[in-house]
Amino acid sequence: MKRWLGGVGLMVLGALSMGAKGNGCSADYAPGDGSSASWPTGAVPTPSLVVQPMTCEWLESDNCWKRLVAKSAACRGGVAKKGDLASDRASCSYASGAEWEFGGALDTPAEGTTQFPVTNWRIVEDGDACMTGKILGIGKTLIDVEGDVALFENPTLTTFHVTCSDGTTYGNDQPGTCESFGQKYLAHETPGVLWTCTTHECKLALWGGETGETPVTTCGN
Repeated sequence: MKRWLGGVGLMVLGALSMGAKGNGCSADYAPGDGSSASWPTGAVPTPSLVVQPMTCEWLESDNCWKRLVAKSAACRGGVAKKGDLASDRASCSYASGAEWEFGGALDTPAEGTTQFPVTNWRIVEDGDACMTGKILGIGKTLIDVEGDVALFENPTLTTFHVTCSDGTTYGNDQPGTCESFGQKYLAHETPGVLWTCTTHECKLALWGGETGETPVTTCGN
């Protein structure tokens, strides 16, 4: 069970590459889906050459991912109540005025099935994006919360690395990984972002927060 869902949860694997200006950042961003390619984010951290294990202590501690989940509280208020999925399935709108924007129109899953969308997304409040998810390349995604960035990479389908904004990297494929990782995964206590869509509804949630799964938003039609 050592895996990171739907790419981030998780956001599923895509075919973009991304970079950002600044020290310790990759370069040569390759646009892949129109306007969302230019959505700004904080500096993309360069993964450490030394990958540290996701020990039980790290998973249970006030780690960088938990802090990012906690920081997302400022973004969740405007999208806490269920939003309306646009008829073209390219965005969701909320009574607060907030928007959940997608990098392209989402496919409509067959009745009774669930899909993990493969596209960029962001939550916009008062004209500013407070949370953004981007696919950077095959097996690479990021989550930005108000300029703080965490990078996810999937070396294989069942293993993943998380790089914090300071460049430290943690993996579930290293010696010393928590022996109960599988149980914690099932309890949604490992880092990840789960985005799912059915025929009439889409949901976004963060895993690995202080209380396990943290719902972000739901929208439907």
